[in-house]
Amino acid sequence: MRRAVGILLVAVLVGACGGGNGAKKSNAAAITAGETGPLAPALLTQTQLRQVPGLSTAVVTSLTQTTYFADPDPRGPCGAKVPALSVKDAAGVAIKADALQAAQIVTRLPEGTAKKILDARMADSTAGCPEFETVTHQGVHQRVLLVRIVRLHKEFEQALAVVNAIKIGKSVRAATQIDVRDGNVVSRIVIFTNAPIDNVTVRGVASLMGQNLHALDS
Repeated sequence: MRRAVGILLVAVLVGACGGGNGAKKSNAAAITAGETGPLAPALLTQTQLRQVPGLSTAVVTSLTQTTYFADPDPRGPCGAKVPALSVKDAAGVAIKADALQAAQIVTRLPEGTAKKILDARMADSTAGCPEFETVTHQGVHQRVLLVRIVRLHKEFEQALAVVNAIKIGKSVRAATQIDVRDGNVVSRIVIFTNAPIDNVTVRGVASLMGQNLHALDS
């Protein structure tokens, strides 16, 4: 059975709980972004990922092998409402490694929209902010806490990496979200792990995302 996982927000982890607890389920559709098209060169490859510390066993597959849903309640790292990331005509892949599950989406947005999304997320990134609650597309309540903001090297037009803890009932997992923008193109990866991943891994993945975006328009 394929596991359903939310991709467009770090605070969406579904499939860890069987049903809702009174919240209404959304009509969010599964994301079917493919590995071909004009944005495909910005996708991370298995060869690239295996060069990153901690990801030597990474395997890149089609998103169709694991069900990912758009987030019905987009939030920033500290819980503020933020604009949703459109996946229309996007490219995407799923990524697996030891105790790690992830997905990457690359999408080109209308003029100014990509910056607006990153600006909103960055404005809501404050170390030590309180825990907040969201509801997944399955109607499952989850609590989210910002664990840390990962400082990235100054090699991007705009980028943000955060690690959150997601709690559903007694289950707790770490979710790392990296957003990198180059012009009107956003590359987003969400990584789910049992424990927070190392900063060196986060920075390695972010650097590759930036390199691929830069090569896309060069």
